[in-house]
Amino acid sequence: MTGRKMELALRLLGIGWFVALCIGGGAVGGYLLDRQLGLNPLLTLIGIGAGIALAVVGMVRMLMAVISAESEEI
Repeated sequence: MTGRKMELALRLLGIGWFVALCIGGGAVGGYLLDRQLGLNPLLTLIGIGAGIALAVVGMVRMLMAVISAESEEI
């Protein structure tokens, strides 16, 4: 694998980790707040929704940066 392909693969892998951490972090944060406040599924669902929204926005921005970097190299 060439250096350019490896860089692209690692950037895409980083985007995947970002998405996973956003959604997982929102779920865990909501769950912990639910346990403290006794609002069982409510804050977990809100945390998952906020994590998904943050993941989508961040993923789009990162993918646009990857696409623009690839188009500049061509």
